Order: sequence, then structure tokens, then C-alpha cells
Amino acid sequence: MNQEPSRPHRPQDYRVLLIDAEANRAARVKALLDEAEEIFSLETSPDLSHGLDRLTRRPFDIVLLALSGSPMPAELSRLQEAFPDVGVVILGETRDKDQAALAFRLGAQDYIDAGSLTGDSLSWAITSAMARMHGIMATPMPRNAPSASALEERLWKEVTHRRRVEAMTRGQNRVLEALAKGRPLRQILDTLILTIEYQLNRVRGSILLVDAAKRTLRLGSAPSFDKSFTNIIDGEPIQSNSGGCGRAAFLNESVIVDDIDATPQLAAFRPVAAAQGFRAFWSNPIRSSAGKVLGTLCLYFPEPRRPSEAEIQLIESIAHLTGIAIESQRSEQALRESEERFRKIFEAGPLGMAVLDTEGCFVSANAALCTMTGYNEEELRGRACLDLTHQDDRANSERLTVDLMDGKMPFFKLEKRYIHKSGRVFWINMTLTVIRQQNGAALYIIAMYENIDERKQANRELESYRDHLEELVTKRTAELQAIHNRVIHVEKLSAIGKLAATIAHEFNNPIYGIRNVLEKVQGLTTIDQKHKGFVNLAIKECQRVAGLISKLQEFNRPSSGIVLTMDIHEALDEMCMLIHRKLKERRIRLEKVYSPSMPTINAVPDQIRQVFLNLLQNAEEAIPNGGGAITLTTEHDAHSVRIAIRDSGQGIVPDNVQSIFDPFFTTKPAVKGTGLGLSTSYGIVKIHQGDIEVKSQPGKGSVFTVVLPISAPLEKISAASFLSPSQPVKR
Repeated sequence: MNQEPSRPHRPQDYRVLLIDAEANRAARVKALLDEAEEIFSLETSPDLSHGLDRLTRRPFDIVLLALSGSPMPAELSRLQEAFPDVGVVILGETRDKDQAALAFRLGAQDYIDAGSLTGDSLSWAITSAMARMHGIMATPMPRNAPSASALEERLWKEVTHRRRVEAMTRGQNRVLEALAKGRPLRQILDTLILTIEYQLNRVRGSILLVDAAKRTLRLGSAPSFDKSFTNIIDGEPIQSNSGGCGRAAFLNESVIVDDIDATPQLAAFRPVAAAQGFRAFWSNPIRSSAGKVLGTLCLYFPEPRRPSEAEIQLIESIAHLTGIAIESQRSEQALRESEERFRKIFEAGPLGMAVLDTEGCFVSANAALCTMTGYNEEELRGRACLDLTHQDDRANSERLTVDLMDGKMPFFKLEKRYIHKSGRVFWINMTLTVIRQQNGAALYIIAMYENIDERKQANRELESYRDHLEELVTKRTAELQAIHNRVIHVEKLSAIGKLAATIAHEFNNPIYGIRNVLEKVQGLTTIDQKHKGFVNLAIKECQRVAGLISKLQEFNRPSSGIVLTMDIHEALDEMCMLIHRKLKERRIRLEKVYSPSMPTINAVPDQIRQVFLNLLQNAEEAIPNGGGAITLTTEHDAHSVRIAIRDSGQGIVPDNVQSIFDPFFTTKPAVKGTGLGLSTSYGIVKIHQGDIEVKSQPGKGSVFTVVLPISAPLEKISAASFLSPSQPVKR
């Protein structure tokens, strides 16, 4: 009897699925594989349908398909059609060469007699099937061949290498698929750890991620450990004297501990390692594409050992793939968060926002823009942005958009008019920005809209207020300048008045001297009557000049404010005498219509005279060159007297009547008037409890009537109170 080759040590388990309806045979196969020092991991299914379901949920290396009366071609074809990459070994009921040949023709990797199974024959069948699956061995080798044991050892090594490569490829594909589907990072990291645990015998792994803010490592994945261990490694500090992972992250290099019990620095960690059942660990930094440490990949082994060159390459490959996964996931997460922020800003922002295509048509619009324009989003979608633009603003907007799309500017802002759905025109401030691909091609346009219609209206009103204010300032400046000029003129007149009073005083003495001489001459007996008449005339003229000088002095003298009994007619005559020469020169007639029984009144005489003089001067100045007439009329009743001064001048414009008593208001040239005469007169009359009435017709003249009470209890009056605010004028 040929002896089966002895079984060499294999580096890891192979997952085997037994599809067998007979429970006893399944138990026998499991017992035989258990003898193989747990190299094989066996699971069973009672039928092919159940087995296909198991294959769907997890990967297997070899399927042992037992024939229990079912036709081999049908079941084998069904199995290979669903899973063409899984090796199949047929467990036949008899040692039938024809059945074995048929099995090989149908694609099975081996055919063995289930009735004469041994542990070594079953192990050999699985090993050779794996070798043929990976292209290492073309045909089955007899189990009694002299070099079978050495060949099996070589086959196991070759199969292990191929299997690792394929498993790595599958793991990478699963990670890439998970990334493409946007799976959570924890799920992707679990897949990576399970991939490496599948490839290395009796190893467990963990991935810790850097928390840069706290300078610690946080748990990313450790699917084969319970919380008693993950709670310990979660939060490990990143420092040189830390455990393996913290030190690897700090140094940015691999940390290999081949025997924890022989490492004094890890004495405090030995109880934890013993409780978890590992004696060695290898920690490798996970780096970003820029070389920055993102975390650590750590593998834990139940026995002391150092990694082989192939294992180091495997770990570095997994760490590199993990770095790609972490960066990609974080980039995706940052992108999702950015998109979510943009979505919230877009949907709930107070400003109108829209996404436009490269042709300038609306793709989407937020609620604020819909409210602003009156259109809903469906009505805006596909519509050109320019359609809403006012006709007069389209050319400029289109020109700027073309420059923007051509890359001449990164964005532009433009104030323009939009047309509401209702037809109402309103102002907006629009900002357009182009989002481009890496090659510079435009993807879409982001548009932001601010309704500035109220601001524009406010600006227009402000502009109007500013213009009005400038007009008022200009007008007031002119008024102040005129007032200034009048004040200067008043000061000049005051100076002239003082000068006239001084001159009058100086003239007074010579006049009295001349009059005395003339009176002495008049007393001579030698003068005939003719010459005596001349002397009398000269004396009268001297008296008249002296009277005028006295009046000038009295008029210039400050008002005493003392109320006395005065004769209205006498006061009028005195003031007429002062302007007599001027009236004569201008050929203005002075007519007097006095009341024959005019009573005296109680008043301050010099103040009333000033009123009469002001009104007489105004009447004279109102009459144009060529002559005219001034009529003085007096009348009275039981309580008051009325003095009317009528001129045949040009009259007063109706709009000016209400202002004629305002201080400094005048229609005369600056050299002729100060605008204080009527205002002062009005104040004097009102203080005397009287009034001034005005009647005027442009082109026909004016009548100023002074109404004064006959007897009024007046106290001493100050001239400073004359310039009081104007009051309504009686007409």
C-alpha cells in the first residue's frame, strides 16, 4: 500500500466549504481536517443552494462538493457559473475513473473517493487543487510519488504567495468599492484589517487615527478585539516614550516589538498583552500623500516573532492603502460638509442665489431669489438670466459676462435693473463667479443677487435732500451776505449821523453869531427899509437853519423813552421839512389832508417822528423818476388816531407784503436801504399798542396807515425792543 506523504507546516488557514447532504460524512471530513493542526477552516452546507448562499456572504478558497445521488454535471456547472474563481474538489461515492475524468473535463480541480478518505489525502487534494487554481501545477500528481512531500511543501508556499496577492487585490477592490459607494470610514478600516488578518495566520490588527488637537491616537478599527483592549489603546498619547503606536506616530517610523516579555520598556503593558493573548506587535505609521502621519497600523501576534521581508511589504502596502482611504474619506467628508454648508446658505440665505449653466440660464434658484423676482424655481429653470434684465442694462451685463467666461476676470459685480414677474422694475446688485475644472473649463456660474431698490430710492431722496440743502445754504449764504452788507451800511449811516450831529453842533455857534450880528444891524437907524427887509430875511433864514440843526441833533440823540403829550400834525410837518428839498428836486408833490380837530396823543415823540420819517422816505423812494405825489391824511375816532401816507409809486408785489416788516428785508439797492426802517417802525407802533396797515397795488402805489391809541398807559420804552419778530400784516 502506498504511504501518503507527510504534511509540512503551513503558514495559515484556508477556508473550505463542504457541501454534503450526509451529516455523518460531513462530520468525518471535519474530523480529518481537524487533524491537520487547524490549517483548514471548515464550514458545511447541507445542499448546493445553501452553499451558494454561503459563498455569497463570505469568500472560500475551496469547495468540497459531495455527490449524493445528484448528477455531477448539473451541480458542478451551477457552482462554477456562479463562482468561477473558486476551486472545486469532487467527493465521489466510488473510485470511478470515468467519473474522475468527467470531473476534470467539467473544470473540477480534483476527484477523490469519499469512502477511503484520510487526513493526508484530503489535505493533498486541497493543496493540489489550490496549486492548479493558481496555475502552479497543471495536472494532479499521484499521491504515492517519491517527491510528493517536497512538492507539497513547495506548492503550499507558492499557493500562499499567490493567495496573498489575490487576497490583497480583493481587499483593495473592496476598499475602492467602499470608497466609491461612500461607506463610513470605520467600515472601510474594518475591511482593511480583516483583509490583513485573512492573509496572516492567527494575527489581529488595529488602526488608530491621529487627533492633532489633543496629540493622541483615537480608535479607528479593531474588529477582532473587545472593548477591554480598545478602551486601553483609544487615546494613547503621541510621544517618544509611549507604547508602540504612540511612539511610531511620534517618530513617523515603524516600531517592531518581537517579544513583549523581553522588552523592559513594556513591563507595564505585559498584563494587558497576556490577557489579550499576544506576545509581539508591529506598529507602522499611516502616512498621507504628503508624508504626514495620519495614524498607525498595528498587528498583534500570539508568539514572539519578527516580520519577514514579504510581511513587511504587505504591512506597508496595507498602510499605504489605508492612508489613501483615510485621505479620500476625509476629502469626501470635507466636500460633503462644504456642499451641505453651501446648500444651507443657498436655501436659507437672505440674499438671492442661483446656479447658472455656461450659457447663463438658470439651473436652480433659492427661495430669496424667487421672492425677489416673483417667479418660482420651475419658472426660472432653463430661462436666460438676461431675460429678466432691463433692456437698457442688457448690453453692459452681456459684455461683462462674456469677459468673465473668457477668464478675463475672476468675478464681477454689477448694479442693474431687473423686471419683476408683475412688470415692476427694481434695482439689484448682482455678483457672478465662474466655477471651473482643473483645466480651466467652465462648469457653471454662481450668481448672487441683492435687492437694492430701497437703497436706490433712499439715495435718490438723499440726493434730492442734498440738492435742496445746498440750495438753502446758497440762499441763506446770500441772505447773510446781504445782512452783513446792510449792517455795514447801517454802521456807515450811524457814523454819518454822528458826523452830521457833530457838524450841526459846530455850525450852530456861527449861526447864532451871524444872527446876533444881523439883529444888531437891524437895530441901526441908518438902514433904510429895503435893506432892513433883507436883514429880516437873513435873520429868519438863520433861525430856520438853527431849527434844522436842532432837529438833526434831536433826531440823532438816543430816545429818552419818556411818554409825553404830542401833536401829530406838528410831528408830521417837522419830518416833511427834513425831506422837503428832496421832494422838490424829484418833483414830488406833498399833499396834506389833516383832520381839523385832531387830538393830541400820549406817546414817545422822537420814536413816533422816526416812524413818520421812515414812512415818508419809503414813499419818496417808491416813486419813480418823473414825479408823483405823496398824500398825508389824518383822522380819528374816540379812541385812536389814523395817519395814512399814500404814494403814487410802483407798489409792492403781493408775495413781498408779508415780509416787508421782517428785519433786513428790502427790495431797494444796498446803497439805498438797510431793511431795518419798516421793521423798527413796526416795533415802535406795536409797543405803543398801535398797528400799521398796508394796502398796495403793483403799478398804482401803496398806503401805509399808522393807527395809534389816543391815550395809552405806556412805561419807559427801550429802543432795543423795536426789532421784534414780525407779525401778520393787516391789509
